[in-house]
Amino acid sequence: VSLGRSLFLGCKKLSTISVDSENPSYTSIEGILYDKTISTLICYPEGKNDTELIIPSTVEVICDSTFQNCTKLSNIVFPESLKTIGDYAFYNSSISSLTFEEGCSVETIGVCSFSECDSLASVIIPSSVVSIGNSAFSGCSSLTSLVFEEGGSLELISDSAFSYCNISNEVHIP
Repeated sequence: VSLGRSLFLGCKKLSTISVDSENPSYTSIEGILYDKTISTLICYPEGKNDTELIIPSTVEVICDSTFQNCTKLSNIVFPESLKTIGDYAFYNSSISSLTFEEGCSVETIGVCSFSECDSLASVIIPSSVVSIGNSAFSGCSSLTSLVFEEGGSLELISDSAFSYCNISNEVHIP
């Protein structure tokens, strides 16, 4: 009925999670764990070999530590439906490309959510984002380009959100 946080963190060889079709609370798609309604992405196995993921169009929440330490996944596409990227969601992963679908409604980027993603070079923050958590992108040593979309409702950029990045272009906050 209920699974805790950081379920399989550190299980580097885990490549797939399967859920019985009769399970009333959870499901898996292509070895990735979701809640039954596919509105919450719970766990992406660290040992999965895919390099790209297009998150299903029904997902609204990416849980804490979901992609933490994933070393193969480099490109990710976020759906319009996404509202929350949890704390440490992509911490220390090999993400190099973030694509937010047009009309993406993500509002919250959690604490350390992309921290220590050494391959991440460019980020466009969608206009829907209201808050960016502490150290959200800190330690992204390859991050050289940061753009905030116009017309947004950004209210909070927390402490150290972009610390230890190599942003070389002008940062424009509308």
